[in-house]
This record gives sequence, C-alpha cells and structure tokens, in this order.
Amino acid sequence: MLYAWSHRNMQALRPYLFASYLPALFLVGGAGVVPLVTVSQVLAHEDKNLYANFKAGEVTGIQGAGIQINNTHYPILSAATITDQYENPVSLKDISHGERVLFHLDQKGRIDRLVLWVPS
Repeated sequence: MLYAWSHRNMQALRPYLFASYLPALFLVGGAGVVPLVTVSQVLAHEDKNLYANFKAGEVTGIQGAGIQINNTHYPILSAATITDQYENPVSLKDISHGERVLFHLDQKGRIDRLVLWVPS
C-alpha cells in the first residue's frame, strides 16, 4: 500500500520535476534551440548600433567653432551635443589634441554630435 501511494504521488509530481530540469537543459545547451547570449554581447551590439552612422578619428586641432579631425576641418553646429561615451556632457574646451572622438555629420558636413572616447 505504501508503494502504491508513493508511486501515485511520484506520477503526479513528474511534470513538476521535468519542469525543474528545463533551466539546466537550456544552460547546458541540451535544447539546442536557444542560443546563450551574455550581457556584454548585448551591450556591445547596442553600442555598435548607437554609433553606426558615426565616423571615428583623432583630434588634430581646434579652431574657434570648428575642430580638425584627422587633418580635416569640420565646423561644429552651435546646437551640437558633445559628450563622452558615457553620455556625460563635455565642453569643447575640454577636448585636446590627440584625443579619440566619434562624430556625426549633418547633410551639410557640419558636426551635430561629438563623442569624446575616454579610455577606461
């Protein structure tokens, strides 16, 4: 009688036991359908899309309302957004010769977004 009782309870618990093993199957890759993606991969993908239309370069000079990047002069719009890669505001006065930047140009070739790339 004890065997019949325990057997009946085990059969009732079987779906719950299987469900409790599912996370382990996905982690091991037993399902084969769900790819494991890390947080850093997602953030890296996000960063690539965030700056997809940006150009990269090194500051070679700053003159008034313009900046020279890779020996090419670009005017900066008065409403341009200038930040570091963490979205902290940066003044044009804080940018110096030799620093790495990402920049976005409007249709007329003026910088409307400038990102100072600070080494971490």
